[in-house]
Amino acid sequence: MVGLVEDTASAPIIRRLSNLGFVPGRVVTPLRRAPLGDPVVYRVADYELCLRRHEARIVRVETIAETDDDASAAAESATAAEAEVEEETSSTEPVAQPLGEEQHL
Repeated sequence: MVGLVEDTASAPIIRRLSNLGFVPGRVVTPLRRAPLGDPVVYRVADYELCLRRHEARIVRVETIAETDDDASAAAESATAAEAEVEEETSSTEPVAQPLGEEQHL
């Protein structure tokens, strides 16, 4: 994660996202989304949490793609919501997962 876009959000939302672990340097991974695309479950540190798209747009991220030999990475700046949408359009794997006994939205 790169940072939070403060010009588009109120101070309480910025504070809440920071308290949830959205801080610079933290890895944020989109895991799955609800059937209609909102909210999205993200992995932050060692836990998972849901954000609605309007909240995810505040989070500034760099998308890191590993190469085949894992020797280098390419990065592109985006918001968490944009990165999740980009991943959706470039991947053939389904992002939404059926809820199991231990998975809850």
